[in-house]
Amino acid sequence: MQYQALFRRVNWGDATLRDFETLTGWLASPDALILAALGIAALLFLRSWNEPRRDEFYLAAAIAFALIVFIACAHPTFERYFILAVPFLSILGGLGLWVLGSRLATPEHPVLPAAILLTLTALIWGRALFDERDDEHWSDYEEVAAKVAEVTPINAPLYADELVYFLLKRTPPEGMAFSYAERLDLPAAQERLYHIISLTKLKQQVKAGQFGTMQTCRQGVLDDVQPEKSFKHHEEPADCDVFWGPK
Repeated sequence: MQYQALFRRVNWGDATLRDFETLTGWLASPDALILAALGIAALLFLRSWNEPRRDEFYLAAAIAFALIVFIACAHPTFERYFILAVPFLSILGGLGLWVLGSRLATPEHPVLPAAILLTLTALIWGRALFDERDDEHWSDYEEVAAKVAEVTPINAPLYADELVYFLLKRTPPEGMAFSYAERLDLPAAQERLYHIISLTKLKQQVKAGQFGTMQTCRQGVLDDVQPEKSFKHHEEPADCDVFWGPK
């Protein structure tokens, strides 16, 4: 709780700008705009709907609104957090689709509104897949993990991203279970209490040759630690960096 309340923005100079980009990102998201439009149509319809189930839709709207406000208060916040509100927005979206569809076609012939929505959805998914064609995939981390396993002695300490620890079934060294913990700079007693290490200590350990291998896909870690000065070998499988052989 202390970390989430006080330390999320530590050493994150552009956190406020990122929050602004995140909170306005829905304006550039076709699927989010469609869901919002359907939700608004549902809420407008509910004002004149006297069925007992109306309160259930209002409850879904209230839960979605509360989640969105709560998630937006995180500093910094991220787009993926808001997926928690999507199930409740989708309840409204279903009603909104029926409202708009009933004005475009008769209930006995709902083909037109369904076809429009399905076409838009297919186009949105296709564009998303195209935009993400060069993003990281699970197979990329499998390639990285295979390289790490190849160059790391069985009992040698390893610094790596969480996914690589998972793929290799290795327990992270003390203080490295949370990858962003090095952003914090706390007194030694608190570091031991929270099982984290600071960036200063991490650099000392790398420089002292305490890791047989260092792997990361995070450019910030490379800039801060500069492992190329402490290891003999370096390769870049799947655009990630693997250093091994301490000097």
